[in-house]
Amino acid sequence: MNRLSAFNSPLLLGFDHFEQLLDRVAKSANDGYPPYNIERVSENGLRITLAVAGFARED
Repeated sequence: MNRLSAFNSPLLLGFDHFEQLLDRVAKSANDGYPPYNIERVSENGLRITLAVAGFARED
């Protein structure tokens, strides 16, 4: 059975590995652990906050 793909163009022949990599990233991105927030603190700055059990802010 053939699978439908966003990379189903003959111009993208040979990019099978790239498609598989994107599939793996998409599947692992749904885990959602640990919970996190990404905040923009300035035009070029971001703050990533992780909610990890068992650690204090000082760690």
